[in-house]
Amino acid sequence: KIDTLVHLGAGACNELDAHLARKPRRMLLVEADPQLAEALQARTASHQQVTVRSAAVAAREGSATFHRFNLPYAGSLHAATGLRELFPGLRTVEQLKVATISPVTLLQPLQLQPNQENLLIVDLPGEELAVLKALQQGDQLYLFSQLQLHCGRQPLYEGSEPAATVLHWLQEQGFDLIAEEAGADPDRPTWRLRRNALQL
Repeated sequence: KIDTLVHLGAGACNELDAHLARKPRRMLLVEADPQLAEALQARTASHQQVTVRSAAVAAREGSATFHRFNLPYAGSLHAATGLRELFPGLRTVEQLKVATISPVTLLQPLQLQPNQENLLIVDLPGEELAVLKALQQGDQLYLFSQLQLHCGRQPLYEGSEPAATVLHWLQEQGFDLIAEEAGADPDRPTWRLRRNALQL
């Protein structure tokens, strides 16, 4: 049973039904694209345990440019590089100036406890490893017993790392890789990990 589920980069949250099926006591969905966040707020209005926040999560607080592409849900704070090789027709349709918030600042009000069953989902193209490292440095990473990472096998955005690099770092931090799910996009699978208390 999940106590707190945090989804960074929730997008349209196609996984919402699966999230709700886990019966979390509370759920925080965070999305940088204001349009997607607004739609998600309307979609979850009847679920009191769900909070939707329109915010751009990044390792450093300040301002950044959010790139909205003609490929749905491919938006990122980083320019698409490798992604253009996979989708030659990809083009930027809008660039938005957004304020960024660090994951530590975002999560502090939740008062997460390490003995809880908390799940963190990271779907932040190009910012995955930087955000995870910020959580580790802020003593927030180990408050999650489960991690779910959406990351390309190869770098798909400017400044991004391949999944192998991110997974290796997480394993060094005491998280065991449990499963890989290709889903609808084999180039950007979902990786499931669990905190290994014995290793820590």
